[in-house]
Amino acid sequence: MIHDAISYPTSGDDWPIKIGILAGLSLFSWLIVPIFLVAGYYVRILETTAEGGSELPEWSDWGDLFVDGLKLVAVAVAYMLVPIVVAAISFFLLRDVSVALAGLLVFVVTATFYYLLPASLANHAAVGTLAAGFDVGTLARVLTSVEYAMAWLLALGIMVIGGIVAAIVSLVPILGWIAGPVIAATVYVAALHVYGIGYRNAVGGSAVL
Repeated sequence: MIHDAISYPTSGDDWPIKIGILAGLSLFSWLIVPIFLVAGYYVRILETTAEGGSELPEWSDWGDLFVDGLKLVAVAVAYMLVPIVVAAISFFLLRDVSVALAGLLVFVVTATFYYLLPASLANHAAVGTLAAGFDVGTLARVLTSVEYAMAWLLALGIMVIGGIVAAIVSLVPILGWIAGPVIAATVYVAALHVYGIGYRNAVGGSAVL
């Protein structure tokens, strides 16, 4: 899995173009539309990985990319509401009892959310429906599997280390402004591929239609 994570971002002859497009769109995410195109490409990475693919997907059918991105963001936002609501309720109910207890509760819920979300997005991408992102049966099988747990930990390490490197490089004038987004895009691609592998190994391909 470590080898796959390292080699995946540079898979295929035209990988510099694919990574470059992703980095460019991410850089202009403040225009809103690129956010959904990037999210749509994330769907393709998860989908093709779940199907056993080992190369970066193509940037094609941009309309489909945008729609898929909208769906992915919708699923992610739905899950994000949970820790937000829990945080609000916890601090409202426990603020006079124990702020530390409220903080601990929020931490546990948030950590659970970050463990659950990649599996949800992977199942959504593999099956292709919004409902798949909330499929309790499949998600329970994935979340309790050793394969997914190991993949999640590896992806976390990739994002932490890669994020630090990207942040440091971004401090370099001019060169960092270009290299920073490229490194960040490469890190996200590698992490998503690892999530997809963990999901695929956990379900044995049975959730892929």
